[in-house]
Amino acid sequence: MNFTSVLYYANVKNMNEKEILKNWANGSKQDLETAEILFENKKYHHALFFCHLSLEKYLKAIIVKTTRKAPPLIHDLVRLAEKTDIKLTNKMKNELADISLYLIYRQDMTTTSLVFSRKQIRNLPQSILK
Repeated sequence: MNFTSVLYYANVKNMNEKEILKNWANGSKQDLETAEILFENKKYHHALFFCHLSLEKYLKAIIVKTTRKAPPLIHDLVRLAEKTDIKLTNKMKNELADISLYLIYRQDMTTTSLVFSRKQIRNLPQSILK
């Protein structure tokens, strides 16, 4: 467990379940708002990164709500989604996997719009979490 995780889980001990869920949900909402701002300013790679963060936090909120346990310390969207009660289609799994792989292996911001269309980036959270 890294230092950030230790600090996070130390703070969580002083929070009730409702506050923990609110913390994850607010973080997800703020990251999605940041993604929108970045998207509008044509920072597509960074917008995609914040979409990833938003989805990750949203999925972790669902995990906390359904399991009443701390979410795993992972960032893999597919693995997180599989730990929820969301019925994932193969298309959804592929989109989640593509986001993660792209962010890890593609650092050229100019190619983001070639891999993910602007419409896909803007609609990612909504399409995956329907």
